[in-house]
Amino acid sequence: MTESAYLPGQCNLGRAEIRLRYLLGWLGLAATGSLLAALFWFQISDLWRLTAFFPAFGAALGFLQARQHFCVAYGLQGTCDPALQRGAGTPAGPAEFLPQDRSKAWKILGQAAAVAAVLTAATLAIPG
Repeated sequence: MTESAYLPGQCNLGRAEIRLRYLLGWLGLAATGSLLAALFWFQISDLWRLTAFFPAFGAALGFLQARQHFCVAYGLQGTCDPALQRGAGTPAGPAEFLPQDRSKAWKILGQAAAVAAVLTAATLAIPG
């Protein structure tokens, strides 16, 4: 990928990184399910269900990054997957692309937080 081919806020991940994000999403989902199962099994206070937010956030973040082919960390730094360019820390494009990349990164973080909040709230509605 060359600088002229880079579209800010579009894609900064290669195939291997996308697969890794899907794996992290599945692991986060499994952790969320395991945590909730343990909390229900041992009949622990309903307030502890709020802790499900964290693995749910990780799961949502992994899936969203994979689906959108965009890494939040790379976007905030203005870099892209080294497999797409010539080395680690390679700028994704000219400096003027950074605001668009950061905007996309913050948007994904917000989406992940919203998904995790909804899932966490849903767990509180389940009688324990």
